Amino acid sequence: MKAAGFSEALLWRVEIERRWSISGEKPLGDALAEFVRELRQLVGAFPAVPLSRRVVFISSSQADKSLALGQWLTREVFQQGTKCRVCHVEFSRPNSCLELEVFCDAVGVGLMHYTPDLRVSDDGARVYWDVPCFGAAAGDETPQLADLLRQQAIETRVLVLNAAYEIESLRAGLKSGRSLGATHVVLTHLDETKDVGKLWEILLEGDMRPLFFSHDGNLLGPIGVEPLDFLVKKTLGKS
Repeated sequence: MKAAGFSEALLWRVEIERRWSISGEKPLGDALAEFVRELRQLVGAFPAVPLSRRVVFISSSQADKSLALGQWLTREVFQQGTKCRVCHVEFSRPNSCLELEVFCDAVGVGLMHYTPDLRVSDDGARVYWDVPCFGAAAGDETPQLADLLRQQAIETRVLVLNAAYEIESLRAGLKSGRSLGATHVVLTHLDETKDVGKLWEILLEGDMRPLFFSHDGNLLGPIGVEPLDFLVKKTLGKS
């Protein structure tokens, strides 16, 4: 299992929580498939938290948050028929929204720009918040972001992580996201990821079910809404 990219910590967690152990009598392929099924059971047991009327996507500057937000909005509007609006937020540093404006215009989603005196109503529509990234590279506007989330009662907080990054970078993003009260997680750039074992580890450490995985950079392309099934297939080399 270690040769397949799974860490000792991950093996230990499955053995303890699922009372599972490797059988020396089974072929490696069968043992791997069984192990991955146990991983899916562990992550799948996390509560499925429904989306509230106010949703924010949060990330560091390297996670491609705009891509994830755009892909999810595409699903909401065209597949689910959900009426959505986007509220764009800037603090002391610029938070470019030109691409977002073009995208929202193309898919028929209203875009507003946040000001402290703006009354943002979620009557009749789900409001998605486009906020600045967190972390030192973004000028560390995390305190302002935390205040906004609290003041605007934004309950659904989707953490976006770049799956192609090394596990320590993913852990740093996870730590920041959890400090902001992340309720869901999205992994982008799954098509560029070679070490799939680290993704299971991050999902387990985060105690959050994934909302979806972003496979490529197509804003209007379909996304997998059964991310764990997709990750199982990718882990077993079937996708």
